[in-house]
Formats: sequence, structure tokens, C-alpha cells
Amino acid sequence: MIGIRLGSPGFSRWILFSRVLTFGVLLSSGFGAFAAGSPAEPHSMAVESITLPKVIKRGVPKYPHRPLTKEEEGWVFLSFFVDTDGKPYEIDVSDASGSPGFQTAAIQALKRTRFEPATYNGKKIDHEYRMQYTFEIMGKDNLFRDSFKRRFYEVVEAISRKEKNKAENELEVLQGLRKTLHEDAMYWTAKYYFDQSWGSISDQLLSIGRALGHDKSRRYMNTKLHQQLLWAKLNLQLQERKYVSALNTLDRFEDLDGVEEALRQQAAKYKRSIEDLKSSAKIISVEGTIAQNNQWRHELIRNRFSVVDVEGNINEFDLICQRNRLRFKYEPELDYTFDGASGTCGVSVRGDPGTTFTLIQL
Repeated sequence: MIGIRLGSPGFSRWILFSRVLTFGVLLSSGFGAFAAGSPAEPHSMAVESITLPKVIKRGVPKYPHRPLTKEEEGWVFLSFFVDTDGKPYEIDVSDASGSPGFQTAAIQALKRTRFEPATYNGKKIDHEYRMQYTFEIMGKDNLFRDSFKRRFYEVVEAISRKEKNKAENELEVLQGLRKTLHEDAMYWTAKYYFDQSWGSISDQLLSIGRALGHDKSRRYMNTKLHQQLLWAKLNLQLQERKYVSALNTLDRFEDLDGVEEALRQQAAKYKRSIEDLKSSAKIISVEGTIAQNNQWRHELIRNRFSVVDVEGNINEFDLICQRNRLRFKYEPELDYTFDGASGTCGVSVRGDPGTTFTLIQL
């Protein structure tokens, strides 16, 4: 028997589309531009009524023939928007593991899915949404085949001996051997171990993210390893100052059973520290490098930022908030401030690959 599981969205946010600067993005020259003037007067905010999109007609994906004949499993995590007619659009594969055929099947199924649109104070709005499709063969006898387990331990042993070439070769073979979701998770775990020795923090975050997956209701490893990887992911996010993502990981960590009290207390301390940092006057700086896809992304914990020390070429920014979306050209020596009522925002810096810079949150 085969099964295709539809995971609930790991994160969703709604967006009101607006023209340039209509939601309160302020441009100021230099770092001192906001120092002058009297502080803003406190004001009351109206209670907002928000409903999220709801699936009313689900398009069920067809298990791709080739992976099925090979008894291969996998998952696809899609990001998309739901318009006011309940139709998905701007579908993007945020992450995926397994055969590329799974991605095609998931996208086709989503296009056949219809939603009850999101509303804001009773008015229909466009809304961002995320969904995971899991392709799984039910009732299988073995979660891990002996051939896979042997190769996994050979990879781990080569990594522990710092034999990079051997580890790379064994890892490539392991990649070809994986079939089940459990084997896929352990392949990415081995890849994470490899990246710890020879990869970047970004490489480690990618590998550990795929090992854990995006559907927190599904786990493909034992509880102890799952806890260790989730904690490692949290610490990597803190190193990269990805505080919004770290808060999401902390929420996921809080749902785990069997966590030692000392570790829970440390997690609570991290959460308080991030919240304190968010409201403090301390400058937060993050080093960025534009990737080969011509962009670099970061979630903002403040509503004011600047980009300095640019080596290369930056063309523009995409600012995507919980309630607004905006694209604007990069202007050197400017601060950018968006209205706090727009909610949490993420910025995508677009330009030439290899361009380096420092993003400062003020």
C-alpha cells in the first residue's frame, strides 16, 4: 500500500499587496538620521480579525511511477500564495528530499487544490501558505536495509578519522542507496556530520534541516538523535543570528518529550534572550554573501536595517512581511524602516553572486 501524507503548514503568513512605500517604508540618509526628533507618541491599536486559508478541495498527488517501482520515498515542502478566489499561485519548492518526480507530482496536486481564502477584518486577502507532501509506502518490512546501515557506519567512521576523500566517496554511494524516508533522514544526518568537518554553517543547516524535515508530526529517527539534531540546529541558527528561525526551532523543541530539565531551562533562557535582544538598543550585524541564485535571504527581528561594507554589486531588496510585500532598489548609505504594524519581515538581497556585505539591524 502506498500513502501520501499532507503535512500541516510549518509556517504561514498573510500578505496585503501594496504599491511602493504605501505600508510605511522610510528611507533615511546615514546612521544618524533617526537620532533627531521627539520620540513617537504611544497609540492604541485596533483588534485585528484574521482567518487563515482553509483547504476545501484537496488535489491528491499521484505517486510517481519510477520512484514507486524502485520503492523510493520522499517529501516536498511547497511555499505559495492563496488568492482571494482560493487558488494557489507563485508555487515554489522551498525544500525537497528524494526523487525530482515527487516535486512535479506535489506541484500538480497543489494546482488542483482549492482553498477558502484568508480574510482580514472580514475582507478577503492574498495569503502566503506552506504545505508538505510526504510520499510513503505503507506497511514496508524494513525501515533501514542492512546494506544501507553498513554504508552509513562506514561514512561515519571515515568522517571520524578525518578521511575526507573516503568519506565523500562513501557518502555518494550512501546517497544512491537511500530509498525509505528513514534512510533519507539518516543520509542527511551523515551529510550533516560531513559538513561539520568540511562544510559551512549554511551547509550544516541545509543538511540538518532535511534530516529533521518540516512536518514536526513525523520523525524518521530515534528520539535521542532527533533531540540532538534539533538542538544542534538551534545553535547553528543562533551562530548565524537567525533569531526568527531560532524561535521557531525553540517552539518545536518545547513539544518534545523526555527532554532533561536542565536543557529545557537552557532553551527557555535562549528564548528570553532573543526576546530581550529584539527590544534592546543593541545593533545586530550579520555578514552576507549573495549566492549563485543571485540572492541572499535573512529574517529580520527589527523593523529598521541598513546594508554597509558592500564588496560587489547589490541591485534591489525584496521585503516580505506578514502583512505587506515590497520590492525596491538598493540605495547606498540609507537606512530602511518599515512600519511595525507590518509584522515580522524577511529581506532578500538581490545582486551579483559572490557580493559580500554586512546587514545591520538597528
